[in-house]
Amino acid sequence: MPRKTPPSQNPAVDGPSSATTVEALAARMLERALALRGAGKPLSDTGIDGDISALCVLARARGLPAEKLVVELKAAWFASRSAASLHDKNDVMPGLVSLCIREYFRDGGAPK
Repeated sequence: MPRKTPPSQNPAVDGPSSATTVEALAARMLERALALRGAGKPLSDTGIDGDISALCVLARARGLPAEKLVVELKAAWFASRSAASLHDKNDVMPGLVSLCIREYFRDGGAPK
């Protein structure tokens, strides 16, 4: 599937596309986290870092508070059409939420 924005543009600032919505990033993060869990690897693996960073940039650019971001993430994960069981999702969610919160506030990055 072709990209909707050129790699040189910042989708968090330039506006939403199907690749940059909270729901799309959340679903991709969940799938990667479940794959890492299945392979016995930690969630801090580099594959998720880019999604978490992009998600936090998007949230801060839109003035979305961390609390609202967490609520939207959990809603997107529960609504995900992932084949994973609810139990599997519940196993990885706390770790993903922690990583997101840490990234959101890294360097005092909360919206002003």
